[in-house]
Amino acid sequence: MQNLVNIELKEGIQVIDSRLIAKGLNIKHQNLIETIRKYQERLEKLGTLTFETEVWKHNTGASKSIFCYLNELQCNFVVTLSRNTEEVVDFKLGLVIAFDKAAKGGKVANKALQVYELQTGKKVLSSLNFLPESRKQYLNTKTKTI
Repeated sequence: MQNLVNIELKEGIQVIDSRLIAKGLNIKHQNLIETIRKYQERLEKLGTLTFETEVWKHNTGASKSIFCYLNELQCNFVVTLSRNTEEVVDFKLGLVIAFDKAAKGGKVANKALQVYELQTGKKVLSSLNFLPESRKQYLNTKTKTI
């Protein structure tokens, strides 16, 4: 199930597409979106919740699908709401590993840019400096007890 897990970078935050989460949890995507909407207020305490619409054309017109990108904390919260079958537990493990690898990969790349800047004296616009800050952003937000 780990091959389904694809962490993307959106506006400096590591995220995963809700359609991949639904597939990994072996549920209909629409059901996952309903769950996300139900807990939207709580999910937004963990970061911005970004909904997008995908439209695709076909012979009889067009279809659209609403999906969203969830950051690591939002994803972890959403998947805890699913029943733990063996397949779901394997997927949850894959998510933890994928987010961890993405975070470590960013740190390695960030360190390589720092070494390059020191060796060359050139300043490089580092698009990876956000990685540690993105985690701090969620830890520093105040949340009320529910």
